[in-house]
Amino acid sequence: MRVAVCELGTDILAPRTARRFVVDVLRRWDMPDVRDDVELVVCELVANAINHGLRNTAHLTPIRLLMFGVSRSLLCMVLDPSSEPPRPRSLDRTAETGRGLQVVAGISERWGWSPLPTGKAVWASFTAPPPPESAVPPAVVRTQPVSAPAYGAPARPASMPPGGVRRTVSPARPGFTCAT
Repeated sequence: MRVAVCELGTDILAPRTARRFVVDVLRRWDMPDVRDDVELVVCELVANAINHGLRNTAHLTPIRLLMFGVSRSLLCMVLDPSSEPPRPRSLDRTAETGRGLQVVAGISERWGWSPLPTGKAVWASFTAPPPPESAVPPAVVRTQPVSAPAYGAPARPASMPPGGVRRTVSPARPGFTCAT
């Protein structure tokens, strides 16, 4: 099991520090495929900890980010001093805030929270896809479609696509970022 811990403090720069930490850890753990998703979710969890988890506290306890990795699985936890559970808000299309936990739920595989003796941990889990078996680019497939022959006539190649080659390429997965 791999473990990474970052003490973020309690100021407005904590989400930026958390994003940088996530990028560095996932690079070292060779998990680039989940970086954008984890970066966004952690940013939301840290922002919630700053905005809600520090309410009615003396702000003496720093917010902490913990990351646990096992094989291709990842668990991220944000610890804050509040014992109040996170509460997803109902969707209000005119509100400028209040969508953070909906984003977390939509991007992570699972999320939840656990009470602690001095606050709570809000967590989200992810699974990175397995690394590609090889770094070989997509195969080039030569095609020669055959038109249906007339009864008794030999099959003949149909016209080829321009250039005579068709490439098979997977579409890129859109990513998410969290701006400061």
